[in-house]
Amino acid sequence: MADRRMARFAVEAGLAGGVEAGYEEATRLSPAGRRGEPVEVAEAISWLLSPAASYVNGAVLTVDGGVSTTSVSGVAFDYRIEARTPRW
Repeated sequence: MADRRMARFAVEAGLAGGVEAGYEEATRLSPAGRRGEPVEVAEAISWLLSPAASYVNGAVLTVDGGVSTTSVSGVAFDYRIEARTPRW
């Protein structure tokens, strides 16, 4: 779904390699260190539909490789990574 945006991101960031380079750079900082695969989402859905999850109700199962636990989810959309200056 994001191929067009990743291609534009690669051009804006000066990355050679097009879409794949865009994905690689955008996911480099994620805890999983890679983009997710559709099968990983399908497996989570399969588990939710199985008897193993019969007592799970009203929960949100986030399948994002840990991106939501960090602030790197917007890297591809606002690519400005700079070293932080200590505040002490």
